[in-house]
Amino acid sequence: MLWLCSMFIVYSCNNSSNTGNFDKILPDDHLTAEAQAKFKEDVIRYIGKLPGKANHESKFDTIYNEYYVNLAADHNLKHYYKDTATGYQYFLITRIAPSLEEKFVAIGGRLKRENASDKIIFFEEVFRTWKMPDEEINKTGSMLFSEMIRGKNLSRYYTENSGEEFIIEFPDKDVIYDTALRVWKKIKV
Repeated sequence: MLWLCSMFIVYSCNNSSNTGNFDKILPDDHLTAEAQAKFKEDVIRYIGKLPGKANHESKFDTIYNEYYVNLAADHNLKHYYKDTATGYQYFLITRIAPSLEEKFVAIGGRLKRENASDKIIFFEEVFRTWKMPDEEINKTGSMLFSEMIRGKNLSRYYTENSGEEFIIEFPDKDVIYDTALRVWKKIKV
């Protein structure tokens, strides 16, 4: 993982004159604390664990509102960027992952809202990382987020392409994100 962190530092230094607004990716650069909480609540039904009896069709039922508000509070909005040219809002959210030691996963994605309202009209989970310790998830997540907002191809970080490094768990050769259904799904062979 050390090579990955080193690559990020070199990449950041070499491209500092080309970054434009890409250097402002912290949520505090764009959103108030209240707006950050609302953003997490807006996306949690897509990225969070389903409540016990819910499915992907019923997860928007109001009976689950309290569950999702509490779940959103357990997620950290680490990075946020809005591309004014395309209207996409990019995010990196971390959460604690089940593990014997404290580890986290990072979820990188983008969404687009309807102009006249706050309604999400497009949502995509671009990547989900493997479990990593806090310091490692912060460095790796920042690097992946930086490449994602610049439109870089992240496939070299997929498990089948990253050698002995475990960086991006999904997507991979068997699992893709379905933007129409807004869920991860296995590719039928």
